[in-house]
Amino acid sequence: DYDGAVILISHDRHLIEATVDRLWLVNDGTVKPFEGDLEEYRELIIASGRKKDDKSQAAADEQVNKADQRKANAEKRASLAPLKKKINEIESLTAKLEKLIQALDKELADPALYEKAPAKAAQKAKERGEAAAKLSTAEEEWLMLSSEYEEAMAG
Repeated sequence: DYDGAVILISHDRHLIEATVDRLWLVNDGTVKPFEGDLEEYRELIIASGRKKDDKSQAAADEQVNKADQRKANAEKRASLAPLKKKINEIESLTAKLEKLIQALDKELADPALYEKAPAKAAQKAKERGEAAAKLSTAEEEWLMLSSEYEEAMAG
């Protein structure tokens, strides 16, 4: 004799079959009428479970692949650590040589040096030439080693 509606939320198939007139599907934040019967609902749930399992497996495989890739990259970096260390040493040497050359250039730019101590000026010029040669050699070595390092990291 009740004219209103009763909303029954249940996972008990027998209770649902015995009491409901209409089925509503609550899924992904939505509620909509479900036109099929409980057997069709069961097939829908099983199919969506398979899709989720496939997605879960794909996500798990991707996580494993990413972990393997990170491990391989870490091993590659570790094997290339001596090369990277050498590159860093050359960068440090290059910076020191550049500072030395700048200091020598500043001294050599003073005309008084040539008047007061021409021998000292010649010595400074010789030091600058040697520093410039070392810098050139260091830069060439740095380019070669950096190229080798980048190729190893890419490959």
